[in-house]
Amino acid sequence: MAYGEFKFLIAQSSYNSLSQKISFKWTSLERRKLRPLLQFDSVGDEVLTLSGETYRSPDVPEPRDIYRRLRERGLRGEAEVLVDQLGIYWGKWVMEDLDIKSADIDVDSIPRRCDFTMSLKYYG
Repeated sequence: MAYGEFKFLIAQSSYNSLSQKISFKWTSLERRKLRPLLQFDSVGDEVLTLSGETYRSPDVPEPRDIYRRLRERGLRGEAEVLVDQLGIYWGKWVMEDLDIKSADIDVDSIPRRCDFTMSLKYYG
C-alpha cells in the first residue's frame, strides 16, 4: 500500500492490520402511537486504521526515521492518494492520527522496534 509517496514495505515499515469504518446517517421521524421511522440521509465519514511495526535492520538502522517522514506528511495538511498493492486506487485520504510507540530500546537509545497505528479519513 502507498499513501502519497510513502510506501509500506515488508523490508521497512509493514502494516499487519487494516480496519475500515464507514458511518451512515439516518433521521428519525416521529409517528403518533408508533415507533419512529428511520430515513436514510447520507453516507458519513469513512476511516481506515492501519497498524503494524518496523524492526531495526541493516535496511532500517533507525526505525523512527520512517515515522518522521509520515509525521511530516501529516503536518502538511494535504490529502494524499491511497493505492493498494494491487494498484487499486482508493481515492484521496487525509491523516487524522499517527500513534508511534518505540520498544526494545538499546543502550544508544535507539529502538529495535517501533509499533504504529495510523488513521486516515476519506477526503474525496
